[in-house]
Amino acid sequence: MKLLIQHLTKLYRLLDIQHQKDGSIYISLDRHVQEPTSRLVKKANETVYTPAPAPKSSRKLSYHTTGRVNYHGLVSSPPSYFEPLVDITVANTVLAISIPSCTLLDIYEGGMDSETANYIIPINHENRFTFAVTFTPTGFSELGGVRFDFRDFSLWLHPILHDLSPPTPLHFVYAAPQQLFTSQRIGKNEAELAYVQGHGNSEIIIDGPNQSGHYTMYFAVVMRVAPNVRVELTNPNHRFELRDNTKPHRLTFSIRGKSDLIRETNLRPFIQSIELDAEF
Repeated sequence: MKLLIQHLTKLYRLLDIQHQKDGSIYISLDRHVQEPTSRLVKKANETVYTPAPAPKSSRKLSYHTTGRVNYHGLVSSPPSYFEPLVDITVANTVLAISIPSCTLLDIYEGGMDSETANYIIPINHENRFTFAVTFTPTGFSELGGVRFDFRDFSLWLHPILHDLSPPTPLHFVYAAPQQLFTSQRIGKNEAELAYVQGHGNSEIIIDGPNQSGHYTMYFAVVMRVAPNVRVELTNPNHRFELRDNTKPHRLTFSIRGKSDLIRETNLRPFIQSIELDAEF
């Protein structure tokens, strides 16, 4: 989804937010940066900005289901660690952004529909504004600003008074707050499985099909090694085709019918039993 700023009669592109299939969130400033860019960096224990080469990849933040946050050219910082997105219990502030003026953002020239209209933030001045990006539990109400609710957490954009000390009046500034932990709190496989299962669910889940007609089977628990799988189909003329069984928490498969792959969203009428054989 795209978050837009409205000032007078114009709409400006602010953030692009992508919610990935594994539950991770990617946030980028939705701005085409003119090159060459005057990029300056300053670490937490430094007082002076120093020149730095512009990042080759796009500038974005990724908050992974495990709690790992990568800054991808936004901030010259190693990964930081916060609460896993599948178990947010407190406010996790992961980024601060200071924008010199909304008029320096790119004009939004896309279409307008009911969904786009839900993500417009009005602003009544052209001065510098600074806000934080914070993830909280759902139902959290102690922050001002704009809130966007997801299944397992809420995403807040809220104004802050902290002076990020821009090197010049025209510089955009990005700052990484202090991390909550020094290491990742949950493994990647465990986090993905927890996200897919949701709260209180510990059963085998089948998702799909994708565009290729393949399904993903998520196990009830993370195994020690990828399991052996035996699937009995209700129709003896159908064939179970294992596509990938290299991971300890999921596998991909397809079911071939008489002439083509089965592409039904509900596979209960097609599968009689599933047996997984592995240690956990």
